[in-house]
Parts: sequence; structure tokens; C-alpha cells
Amino acid sequence: MQPRHLFALLFLVPLPLLTPACKPKSEAAKSELSEAGYQFTTDGWFQATRENDTSAMKKFLANGFDPLTADPSGDSALHIAAANGAEEAADLLLSRGIAIDHRGAAERTPLMSAVIGNQTSMIKWLLRQGADPLAQDHEGYIPLMIAVRESAVGPLAELAPYNRDDLDKALLVASLMGNSPAIDALTNYGASVYARMPDGRTPLMLAAQNGHLEASELLVEIGASRLAIDADGRTAADLATDAGHQDIAALINRAPLPDELALNTPEQIADEMERFVDEAAIDIPTTDDIQPTNPETSDSDPTDPALTPDLAANESDPSTEPAAPENPSRVPWNAPIPGQGGGAFDALPQNPTRQPAVPLAGKVIGRPTTSNPTPDRAEQPTPTRQPLAADNTPDAPEAGQNQENPTPPSESTTPSAAATVAPPLVMRHYRQRELPIEVRTVEAETATILIAGPQPREIKVREGQTIPNSRLVVVKLQRRMQDLKDSSAGPVEVSVVEIRDSSTGSTRELISGIPSAAHDPIALVEDTTTGQRYTATTGQRFRSIDGTEFLITDVRPNQLVIEETTNGTVQTIQLRGPRG
Repeated sequence: MQPRHLFALLFLVPLPLLTPACKPKSEAAKSELSEAGYQFTTDGWFQATRENDTSAMKKFLANGFDPLTADPSGDSALHIAAANGAEEAADLLLSRGIAIDHRGAAERTPLMSAVIGNQTSMIKWLLRQGADPLAQDHEGYIPLMIAVRESAVGPLAELAPYNRDDLDKALLVASLMGNSPAIDALTNYGASVYARMPDGRTPLMLAAQNGHLEASELLVEIGASRLAIDADGRTAADLATDAGHQDIAALINRAPLPDELALNTPEQIADEMERFVDEAAIDIPTTDDIQPTNPETSDSDPTDPALTPDLAANESDPSTEPAAPENPSRVPWNAPIPGQGGGAFDALPQNPTRQPAVPLAGKVIGRPTTSNPTPDRAEQPTPTRQPLAADNTPDAPEAGQNQENPTPPSESTTPSAAATVAPPLVMRHYRQRELPIEVRTVEAETATILIAGPQPREIKVREGQTIPNSRLVVVKLQRRMQDLKDSSAGPVEVSVVEIRDSSTGSTRELISGIPSAAHDPIALVEDTTTGQRYTATTGQRFRSIDGTEFLITDVRPNQLVIEETTNGTVQTIQLRGPRG
């Protein structure tokens, strides 16, 4: 046979007959996967993802497996990775173009899956990659609300700094459920115990009405008002009694302690607020310490339409923050920068040489700097996904050292005010201690007052007398015309009882028709550049380091309202709590 005929014959012989030892590449990959314990199937793909086996996942992908393949419920591999804390697997999937907020079962994002899986570390990582903490599932739940519903305390603490507008709503839901760990975490990050439902019910009222004793005890301990009333004039004790929870009613409606029938000095108030903040800021749990908790059993329903997604917070404290950005992958302007505090496990700044809190009036806030200040968060570029290795880089300065503007820009600013930068303050705590005394009337030289308790006592006092079981001396009795906050009829006649604390010397007017308080509303604020704390009350004026003067126009349970005196620009400093 001629050589050319032999050459032609080679092309007629099937290749497998010539190379019997060679298998197609896909068959080799399937064989390798099988040896590793995986089948080249959808189940095998999700198994490799759950086990964070990126080597096996790469073999799946190299042989044409679709990374967007969904499981029977509708979740993708990214959701599975998030729910199981498989960060390397998640990083691989993101590198293959899967959107970080890819929607799965029930319109949930991977961040939501991580919350349900109680994967605190994964949540922190996803947020750093730009996951949207404000996305909603098909029921309208955002990740923060899912964390409350699932009693996932670690995830809740990570999400809280990204959801300032929703903390009060979450606290109301946690109180309805009797979820004490969630209540503790939320109030540490700025949720206000003064928040209210549209019908006026407070967190304490919700906990009491639904029979949650532990949650009620915690709320009372951290300052919830026992005497507040809802739209129908009912107290938390009334609601507990009507629902048959006598033990909770007794807790709330107990006789006042001697220290509650007293007037503190400003220094005492500042000291108590600082101790509260310092005690709440210590003993931060590690990831291993945090486990999901089961709330007390009750008939309360956290999915009640009245609670989500249109739950109203304190109606007297409207938020002035800008709306959430349209780009779902953009982190909100006030989200914490990785390493600069705000997360549950970021180190808190310690300043053992810090001076005790002093009144803010007349003080200069801030520290001179020769470097360019940190730009406003709204001006920073949208974060891009960082590779997994980025998490090994050193963290940025601690929370007390950063120059972040803690307040949102004003909703309505003039061109001259557009560049206004708020002073570097954060609000750590709010207090307005109630007095369990109600002034009924003043007639001639005698005042009739009501002392709260299990059996409210109506007593009569004259000038110079001491209110029974207290150190409060009646200094002066009078009737006068006065405008009341909730009255549209103009000035009305009121009865006034002026009292003095015989121990501290502090004085106070108690007025009929107005709930009695031991002092005016006061906030504890902190200069983020120096760590110095101040007490802030309405009417105080202070300056920033550049000479700009500010006036405190209102102190509210969840925010401080300040006005720049030169141009009238109004800004708010939100309550961020001991750890926020």
C-alpha cells in the first residue's frame, strides 16, 4: 500500500480506537467530582456550596454548570452560601457575576438568608461587599426586621447601624414578641423606649399587654415610662390588667421608691447617664457567644399588618434623613465604614482619661486638623465588591477616632447652607425621668396631688410641707394662665406646685394637665474627635472648631435638633445608643 493511502486511512479510523486511555474532559471532571463525594447534579452543586468547597465548585463551573441554578425553593447557590457562612464560596460566585442582591425564594436576598441562618460574620462580610440592608422580601420585611423575627441577636447588632430609621419599629416588634435579647441589642444601638405605635402604645405597653414579664422588666430597667398613656388613656399596667397579666401589672404599678420621689442635680443626672452608657458598652459578645433565642410563647403575631411594613415610630419625632438610594447595591450614606465602629464586634474606643460629662453650652466641639477632613458619606463613591483577601487588611481607626459626619444633611437647604457640616457629635442617651405625682388642683392655700402606685393616693399639701415618703418640700402654690402644648384654645388656667428637693436643693414646677418630670429632657452627646461627653438641653448654644455657632432647638427621645445660627439651617443628630 502506498504511503499516501496509509495516511488517508488514518482519518477513517475512529479516534477512541487510537487513544483508548483518553476520556472527554467533562467525563474526567465528573469522575474527579465523584471521587470528592459530589455528583455532577444540582444537588451536588448545592452540596459543594454548603461545604464551602470552592475547588469542587470550580469544576462544576468549568464544565458548564450554570451558577444561577436555583434549588426547588428558588434560592441560588449564593443564598445557600450566605445561609451557611460559606464566605469563600460566596466570593467565588460574586466573581462569576452573580448580583449580591440576587433574589431567591420569597424575594429574599442572600443577606436575608444569612440573617435567617444566624451567620453574623457572613452578614458583616456581605455588607462590606455592598449588600443592600434596606431591601424588602415579598412580605415587606427588611433584614433588620427578619433578624428580630428570627431572634437572631448577632445579625441584629450588625444590621442596626445601617437601619437608623427602622430601629424604633424593630423595637416595637421585639416588644410585641417579648424578645428580650433583641430589645437589649436594639436599645444599645439607638432604638428609643419612647417609640409609639399609631395608637399610642409604647414598647412597654406591647410587652405588658402580651404577657412578657422578662421583656417588661428589661424595658422598665432601661427607662421606659411606667406612667405613659396611649390614645385611649390607658397605661401599660392598665393593658396588662385587662389582658389578665396581674404579675406584670404589679411590676409596672408598684409604689414609687424614695429615689423616684426626688429631684437630681445636673451633675447627678450626667453621672447616671454616663454609667448607663459605659455599662451598656462593655462585655460585647463574640460571634461564638451569640445564639438564636426563642422568645416567650404568646398569641402575639409579629407579622401583624399593623406592625409591618408601615409601623409608625414616635410621631412627634419625624425623621429628616434622606430616602434610601435608588441603587439597591449602594450602601446608605450613614452606614458604618468597615473597621470604624458600628458593627457588633468592632472594638469600642476606650478613653480612661476622659473628663466627666459637662453642659454643652458655650463649648467648642471638634479638634483642629491639618489634613483634609473625611468627605461627607453622601459624596463617597458607591462601594465596589472587594475580594475576600480585603478582609485581612488592617481596620480603619476606631469609632471614637473617625471624622464621620454623624447627622444627615438637611432636607431643605439653601445654596449657602448646602456645604454646612454638622459638628462631630453623636447622641448616646436620652433621659426624662418621670415623677409619679400628678397635680390635680390648687385651691386657696392647699394643693391636691395624686401619688401613683397600686392604690393611687390623693393627698393635700400646703406650702412648707413635705410630700409624704419623699424629700420634696412644697415651696409655692399658685394658679395662673398658661398655654398647654395640646390645647388649641389659647391660654388656660392651671394649678402650679413648686417643689424643692431638701437633699439636692433642686427645684421644679409641677403643673396640672402636664405629666410631671424630675427634670427637662436631656441628652448625653459625645464629641467623636475627642471622646469628651456633654449634656445637651434645649436652648444651649455651642460652637464647632471652625467658629460656626449652633443652637439646640429641641431634645427628643431619638434625636437632637440643632440650628446653625448664621443661616438657620436645621440638622438632626440621631440617637445612636452606647454601641452605635
